Amino acid sequence: MAANNYVSLPIPAPPQTQALNSPTFILPPLDGSLTLPEICDFHLKHSPNHPVFVYADELGTTRSIVWHEVVRGLYQAGHIVRSRVEAEGLEPAREIPIVALLCLSDTITYLTTVFGIIRAGYAAFLISPRNSPAAVAHLLSTRAVTHILIGTEQSLQNLATVSLDMIKGRATERPTVSFMPLFDELYSDGKETTFDRLPFKRPSMNDLAIILHSSGSTAFPKTINWNHYRMLQFAAQPYYWGRDMTGKRVSCHGMPMFHGMGMIYSCWLVACGITVTAFRPSSPATTPNPESIIKGLMDSKSDIIVCAPSLIEAWSLDPNHVASLKKLENVAYGGGPLSQQVGDGLIEQGVPISIAYGMTEIGCISVLPSSGEVDRDWDYFKISKQMKASLNVDQDVSELVFIPHPAHAPCVFNSKGGDMDVYATGDLLMPHPERPGLWKILGRVDDQITHSNGEKTNPGPLENILNQDPHVRSSVMFGRGQFNAGVLIDPAPEHIFDPAQGTLLGEFRNKIWPTIQRMNDYAPQQSRVFKEMILVASSSKPFFYTIKGPPRRQAVIDSYGPEIMALYATVDETSQSHVEPPTSWSDSDSLDFVRTTVSNVMNQPVGDTDDLFQHGCDSLQATWIRNLILQALRKSTQSNTRLVSANIVYEHPSILTLATFVCQFALSIAQNGHRKSANRVEEMLTMVKAYSQGFPKHRPSIATPAKDVVMVTGTTGSFGSVLLAELVACNDVTRVFAVNRKDPGGTMLSGRQEAALERQGLNRAIATSPKVTLVEADLRRCDLGLPADVLKSIRSSVTHIIHNAWRVDFNLALQSFEPHVKGVRNLIDLALTSPHANPPHLLFMSSVGVFRQYQTVGPAKESPIEPKVAAGSGYSEAKWVSEKIFEIAADETPLKPTIIRVGQICGGPNGFWNDKEWLPSLIRSSVYMKCLPSIEQLVEWIPSAIAAKAVTEMRRLSTRIVHLAHPRPISWSTLFEAFSDTLNIPLVPFAEWLARLEKSREALATASAEEEAKAIRNNPALRLIEFFRGISSHEATSLSLSLDEAEKASETLRDENLSQLSVADVKLWVSYWRGTGSLSQDEYLSTADGNYISDTNRIQ
Repeated sequence: MAANNYVSLPIPAPPQTQALNSPTFILPPLDGSLTLPEICDFHLKHSPNHPVFVYADELGTTRSIVWHEVVRGLYQAGHIVRSRVEAEGLEPAREIPIVALLCLSDTITYLTTVFGIIRAGYAAFLISPRNSPAAVAHLLSTRAVTHILIGTEQSLQNLATVSLDMIKGRATERPTVSFMPLFDELYSDGKETTFDRLPFKRPSMNDLAIILHSSGSTAFPKTINWNHYRMLQFAAQPYYWGRDMTGKRVSCHGMPMFHGMGMIYSCWLVACGITVTAFRPSSPATTPNPESIIKGLMDSKSDIIVCAPSLIEAWSLDPNHVASLKKLENVAYGGGPLSQQVGDGLIEQGVPISIAYGMTEIGCISVLPSSGEVDRDWDYFKISKQMKASLNVDQDVSELVFIPHPAHAPCVFNSKGGDMDVYATGDLLMPHPERPGLWKILGRVDDQITHSNGEKTNPGPLENILNQDPHVRSSVMFGRGQFNAGVLIDPAPEHIFDPAQGTLLGEFRNKIWPTIQRMNDYAPQQSRVFKEMILVASSSKPFFYTIKGPPRRQAVIDSYGPEIMALYATVDETSQSHVEPPTSWSDSDSLDFVRTTVSNVMNQPVGDTDDLFQHGCDSLQATWIRNLILQALRKSTQSNTRLVSANIVYEHPSILTLATFVCQFALSIAQNGHRKSANRVEEMLTMVKAYSQGFPKHRPSIATPAKDVVMVTGTTGSFGSVLLAELVACNDVTRVFAVNRKDPGGTMLSGRQEAALERQGLNRAIATSPKVTLVEADLRRCDLGLPADVLKSIRSSVTHIIHNAWRVDFNLALQSFEPHVKGVRNLIDLALTSPHANPPHLLFMSSVGVFRQYQTVGPAKESPIEPKVAAGSGYSEAKWVSEKIFEIAADETPLKPTIIRVGQICGGPNGFWNDKEWLPSLIRSSVYMKCLPSIEQLVEWIPSAIAAKAVTEMRRLSTRIVHLAHPRPISWSTLFEAFSDTLNIPLVPFAEWLARLEKSREALATASAEEEAKAIRNNPALRLIEFFRGISSHEATSLSLSLDEAEKASETLRDENLSQLSVADVKLWVSYWRGTGSLSQDEYLSTADGNYISDTNRIQ
């Protein structure tokens, strides 16, 4: 269906919010019974003395132009244009002749002429005079323009002449040209009481009224049609804001009328009676600049201004201007982002900053806040209730899509939502973490960079930070299909240099590096830019810019494609090749080399014994560190670096341990790249000793409460969120302290908790239950990082502590888990310092992973095990260390802890199963390798809802150790036959499946970092190959768990009606993964209330 054909009459009546107290303005009908030109006639009769325009003269005295003058002026404009079109004999040539405006006329003259053109029965085509001649010629010829009104300025006449010359030889007939009418030709001295009315033929709602065009960010500008129906809908938009706009003076001093926003103003003044303030009409028009604009808006006593962010940034530098802005009801910016620093600063000073978000195809999307509202979330906005918007609230970022309905329909349909025509804006929005209904613009879908590992970079906010640097005119980030991002800089004019000169390039990089670091502080890990990834534009290859100012992103990236690819090739090969290998691989030289390598990659000081990952080292940095070390080893030794584990940085996560490994490897002492089991056990016992000394003495002073108060950690995780829901549902639990770490990105805990619940298909309102207290803590600190009053409240009230928070990363070494072990000890100390007669019952969520090296025949018992059984993975080693500390505490203090060894939890109530975990990774890799593994083992996976119910029941348990798994196991083959049928992939023996995975791994031996990342993205089981080797090695003796104590403690587990896993579970998981795009890009649309679409991948 063409957008122009979507008409639904009558248009629903908007909320009656306008003209509530106006003595001069009568509300017109907006149901479609009148078009906007007819409503102008309506106002001639019913609102003749209502001010439409206000301007200030040279002395600052205001002059109003009221409706009866405006209607007379637009009639005069219509007569002038009609006479010129008819004089050429062109009118009969087409049903609706198109009259283009190519001028810089003053606001009042421009708007009056546009309405005159429409009233005369023509369509007005608003062409930006900032276009190139080629762009203007393209616009004129594609729409077969009948006549052009051009400005009297010589530059505009030249633009028109060149553009028209380009049309010669094309099939389109050359339009005629005349000068734009002047203000004095339209408006008399106001004494006339009669005027010639225009003959009027009522247009159809589908008839074309106005043509605007895009900015041409990727190619020639595209035209956008407004018919009479759309203009009525745009006109009604302020009615949905919940505030009376009638009589409000809205400044247009800084708003070009050939922009969509300028024309939307014209619709509002007709529908709800706003008054447009502007510069005094003159020819040539007053040139707007920050000084003239702020003077004009204050002299005209404006209430509201909507302008470009650059104006606000300029005004923020002058305290007098800031004082003026504080007097306004709203200072709204649009067309681009406002500097965060400027916006925050103005908010602190009481300026009512807000965002005006809209687009020519849709109208004004955002709601203008209440008068004088100063909101710290100034860069977020509400979407108008007039519109039917589709966004995915479950995702951090999703594309905004509009669905047509009777109150509002887009001017353009460019996509499908199910079987419906929709308009996909291409804008990426992020929900406010704590205030539902507020949204923030992050960038464009087309701009979003998908890296080779599947992570995404939204360049807009990062480029905005970088563009504030005085050395930078503009910037464009790149990196699609690469492992990491880079940035291309167009230097400010006074800082242009030849980037081919390496010394100058290095100096420039150093000059902007503080701003890059500030950008990196804001950026997610995958979006951070290394110094080597900065390209600088050459004057011989200038950036392409749009008429609005920003660079044409794709054109710039295409232009610099060879340089970008050469940069990646160089970085991939050398990765900071200036780090030379040491002259020898002695202990001291190896330490110096690793220290320098780590410092250069991480760009921050890290102690020799500090854990790199606790200091922010990410997978990209770990890969670069590894590559640099291997390059140095290959360059200076004969060592076979293929024997080095891909995880050497994870296995040796400090400078000292990594240097020790490198030294030993270079001397061929540790050619297998792995630590011996005996060394691992020794490290485990050493850590146990370090954290099991000097437990505090329990000094009870009050009775233990009869009702339970539970502190539970890690509730924003997959299982933790389900556990929180179950605790809130318990009648004998009166309060739950939901404890989580702070988010490094600053996202509030309430928003994270609500999102975690929704991911599982649970009610987000659980997070705001009266029972729940959300607490941000740092378990590594003795005081848990809590204010004294909060810590006192927890210590004096908590009866149970469930410690669920734990990092799941099988690549990390034991040392990297030490902060978690420290957290275990701090929770033990918290329990022992409780004033209750009995210390809080502390339940520790351990893992069946501690049975890593289990070789005993029969089910694993619910009892302590030797450290060698858990050795081999930092994750399982740390869990065993924590178990042992609890055992010692139970022996030496009144604490009665329970260790719950959790088996595989297999999906949330809605099928949620994190696609980073081993089973989803296995399935995704199986799809890639076109086979599924079959193995003769029993599966004891337990759904999260059942596991959470069991844990709440186990809080009454006095037994030290229990296992948590499904009491009714099912064979692996049964489940995987269901996977095979659902995915249409054959089963093969596990050994064959692993062999294919090993072959894929071997192919990466000489791969670059980029190639390796891409391979892991497609075949994610490669990340966990050691884990799958472990499964294979235990194929003949699969682990079986004793559940005797668990079933005694949990009514849920001993329920005879508890269902086994089945085909239905498999289909639920696969459906979830497909819905999130992990396995496919299925599109589906939720029409419930029409407000949200489930997945942004639905648009084709």
